[in-house]
Amino acid sequence: MKCLSNEKIIRYLEKSLNSVEYSLSRDHILSCEKCKDTLKNFEILESALEKPELKDPPIEIEKYVMGKLFPGFSHIASLITLIAASFMLLIAGIYIYFDFANDSMIQAFQLTKDQATSVISSAVKFVSVIFSGLFTIFKAINTLLEVILNVRIGTEVTGLIFAFILIMISYLIYNKVFLKIKDSRQN
Repeated sequence: MKCLSNEKIIRYLEKSLNSVEYSLSRDHILSCEKCKDTLKNFEILESALEKPELKDPPIEIEKYVMGKLFPGFSHIASLITLIAASFMLLIAGIYIYFDFANDSMIQAFQLTKDQATSVISSAVKFVSVIFSGLFTIFKAINTLLEVILNVRIGTEVTGLIFAFILIMISYLIYNKVFLKIKDSRQN
């Protein structure tokens, strides 16, 4: 009998032949060393494809791919982080200086109107709007917690918990995304 084609050996391995063809192919494979070796090679290939061995790509390829996916991303991320941190420090400084928690808004507006430029006045108004909005949100969350869980923790504690959660999420995102990109570019 003539040797089996690769297609027929693959169909034999997959058991997609009819019963007569399967029997004839099996008998031939048992008697033919060449077809037996071909079948073993296909079995090895099949098992390798079912459970592939994962390997890390070479560093050069990883750098190239990351460079194509995120061109200049670390510089942009650093700049955005710097701007956000500066903005938060400005808001915190204005908040501490004018002590919005003790309702000294009138004093803050008078100081900015008489002694400062319109930029500072606008910043104070902006911070007061943000503070009032956040304080309202924290009051609503606190009320919701009180209704649902029958727990009264206070608006300030709710704000602190919210700030802590935001800081942790920011830290996790920074660690997972930006540091991996930075490390891959340095290697």
